[in-house]
Amino acid sequence: MFHDTPAARRLIAYLTTPQAQQAWISRPGSGALSVNRQVPLNAYPDPVARALARILTHAASIHFDASNSMPQTMANAFNNAVLQYLDSPAQLNVILHGLDLVRRTTHQQAAAQPTASQPAAAQPTAGQVTVDQLRAGDCLPDYSYPGQDQALNEDNGPFTVAPCTQLHAAEVFFAGNAWPRSLAYPGDQAVWDDGSARCATAFIAYDGIDSSSSGLVVGRSVPDKNAWLGGDRRLVCFAWPADYSQVNYSIRGRAGR
Repeated sequence: MFHDTPAARRLIAYLTTPQAQQAWISRPGSGALSVNRQVPLNAYPDPVARALARILTHAASIHFDASNSMPQTMANAFNNAVLQYLDSPAQLNVILHGLDLVRRTTHQQAAAQPTASQPAAAQPTAGQVTVDQLRAGDCLPDYSYPGQDQALNEDNGPFTVAPCTQLHAAEVFFAGNAWPRSLAYPGDQAVWDDGSARCATAFIAYDGIDSSSSGLVVGRSVPDKNAWLGGDRRLVCFAWPADYSQVNYSIRGRAGR
């Protein structure tokens, strides 16, 4: 409640009533469940929802896990990480590192959200920038893909950044320090593999689905040995359409749509 007024209190009270709860759960695709025992089970749209509601309303006690308190992007990454672990238990450390990367990104995004007494956060970068100035949400209209004359690294900037509503070739979905400064250089392949895993997790948090189902190709820029020894721990993750077409929208939250 942003403003404690009588009208706001009446609205909150109404939302807890069986009538409001039933309207909520009966919306197609809502996936909602009500803990109000006065909401009839036959109000749910399918047998699975009815069975879940029966468990919820007849349970002697209810316990929530950490994902119930997570922002949606973090919860998505958490749920996908569980599946990744079941598929590849030996990759636990990489999976956990990826989750920590998403946690930090989500925290930074939440901190940048405006409040009633705070102006809106700055918009994504525009104009000419170096690779170290790129950040999540930047769209690149003239980016050349790996294998062509230009790749995304510190040697060939600056890069042109434009609003994602303009035609562009690629989008940055993560940019930040991904490894602790205290970590010794683990080798070129290890940094590349770990960066790839972190970008995969960050993509799920940013777009909403796994990149393999998105029709997009994921690239990354990682520090080489000399940059690492100089203190560089920056990872930049970016994506472009697999058919190399240009688009005029952001992939943030699109879930492959």
